[in-house]
Amino acid sequence: MFLGIFSTVMSLGSSVISKYIIDAVAGYDSKGIIPAAVFYIMMHFLQIGSNAWTDRISEKVELKVDQEIRADVYDKIMEADWEAMSEFHSGDLLNRVDNDVSSVSSSVLGWAPDFVIRCLQFAGIRKNILNFLCGVRFIPDINKQFSCFIM
Repeated sequence: MFLGIFSTVMSLGSSVISKYIIDAVAGYDSKGIIPAAVFYIMMHFLQIGSNAWTDRISEKVELKVDQEIRADVYDKIMEADWEAMSEFHSGDLLNRVDNDVSSVSSSVLGWAPDFVIRCLQFAGIRKNILNFLCGVRFIPDINKQFSCFIM
């Protein structure tokens, strides 16, 4: 989750730097283009590296959790009443257990960190919009007024 938050902060920082680059190109701050461009490129290289590292670590954790859940489920199956389970085809049971374990392990690892990261992205994007576009500040208020008519 920490690496996801780091990647989100890097993306938001990249959008801020790109705003400064656009200002420099448009002529508002022409002397700031070189430092902004260098920082922008460095941030993207750092983001590529952090994304690769994040993907590697998350795959390792996901594989470990998946294997632990599978081991627990198979231990329970070994202790099960085999006579009651004999009416089911063993391939169907194995397929069902395998699919259920994959579904549970991916949902356990996915929803909580994703929720935190998406909330952080939303807050950061909203802050960037409100800081750089003063005219956009009133859109949520206007949207709120129209939403009461829809419901």
